[in-house]
Amino acid sequence: MGLLRVAVLGPPEVVHDGRRLSFALRKAQALLLYLAVEGGLHPRSKLTTLLWPDSEPPTARRALCNALVLLHDLLAAPGTRSRVLPGLREAFPKARTFVLADTMIRPVQPDGATLPVFSVGYELAHALMGVPLHTKDTYEALFTQAGLRTRQVLPFGTPHSWLYVLDAD
Repeated sequence: MGLLRVAVLGPPEVVHDGRRLSFALRKAQALLLYLAVEGGLHPRSKLTTLLWPDSEPPTARRALCNALVLLHDLLAAPGTRSRVLPGLREAFPKARTFVLADTMIRPVQPDGATLPVFSVGYELAHALMGVPLHTKDTYEALFTQAGLRTRQVLPFGTPHSWLYVLDAD
């Protein structure tokens, strides 16, 4: 994940691998600061009550999920992506099936077709964060390298998002 420096005296500041992070969601920054200062494991219900006390539980859980996804993208170490899947295999050696979903970079459009606004915005946000997106082919090559076979691939909610059902060799 890289070196993370958190300053909480004065205006909060988060620096990851020498780069000052800015947060699209203030609650995502608050979540990271809380976890960094408190340490340890925290139940989802505790975090949602702390950060979204006026929200209904399902709404608070969705907000927590959004904040975690944002933190994942901000703190991703591009050079370690190829080690994620083998790491999952090591962490769960008896697992025979894995279900993974992600949004991928759009394929090049040779005819200059217009892209959905979501795709352009998503790719731009990742470029600004310095977090590379990969093509579907790159993901599938990483699955193969990790000894995972694709059983099923389904479109997943947003353009260029896919849900994979993978079988371990």
